[in-house]
Parts: sequence; structure tokens; C-alpha cells
Amino acid sequence: MGTALAGRVPWPTARRDPFVQREKVARAPEPAEEPAASMTVDIDPLDLVDPARFARDGYPHHVWTRLRAEAPVAYIEPPGHAPFWAITK
Repeated sequence: MGTALAGRVPWPTARRDPFVQREKVARAPEPAEEPAASMTVDIDPLDLVDPARFARDGYPHHVWTRLRAEAPVAYIEPPGHAPFWAITK
């Protein structure tokens, strides 16, 4: 080994002081916590979950098509059933 590198570490040894206040980076504001407020569409949620309607009318293609076009992510709250997210795209 040469004398120029003797006793030297090849990487920086200085560490950041964890108690030093650093400048905070500005972040984008959090979105409002309104589930599907901007993605609501006027449908009858029972068209999606009621077996009697399914037996009478068949598969609700028109409802799913409308959800896909107008509210691809929608929170559905059918009365008498558990609410669910309909993600159609």
C-alpha cells in the first residue's frame, strides 16, 4: 500500500446528526375523505344484489355498463345487504 492512502477510510465517515432540524419537504394535500362522493351514480343498488330481480330481469348488464361509464369505482350501499365497493374498470 502507498503512503497516500495509509490510515484513510475510502468512504465518508461523517454521519447526520438525528437531532438537527431539517427543512421539511412540502407535500401535496391529502384528498378529502368522502368515499365515492365524486363517483356516485343514480342506480338502484338492489339491481345488483337482489336474487328476485335477477330471476325476473336477468343479469343487470345495463347497470354494470352505466357504472363502468359514469363511476368506475363506486361505493354501493344496498338496503338490507352489506355495503361494497364496485370496481368496474
